[in-house]
Amino acid sequence: MKYYVVLEDLDFVWTKDDVNEFECLWVEGWTLEQLTEYFKRSQEEILTLALDRARLGGIKPRAGGLIGEVTNIMIRDTERSSSINCDTSKAKDKVGCLR
Repeated sequence: MKYYVVLEDLDFVWTKDDVNEFECLWVEGWTLEQLTEYFKRSQEEILTLALDRARLGGIKPRAGGLIGEVTNIMIRDTERSSSINCDTSKAKDKVGCLR
């Protein structure tokens, strides 16, 4: 019997820091396009992470749904750094995330 592996060309491995940051950016309302550019990942990889985090309670429904809706986004550096201070307990309370 031959098997077919779904989406085998995509990368579904994320660091815990990236997952935490994704949750913060989700709360801030970043769009799918912005998240794709920021993480340098495909839309499918971002959407799959969103599905995973929603199923496990890491993110909640938001304005604009999966695609997102830019509202009250804090200014962030365009370059990613390891100095991100993102408190996920605040993200879940929809307070926002800080660098």
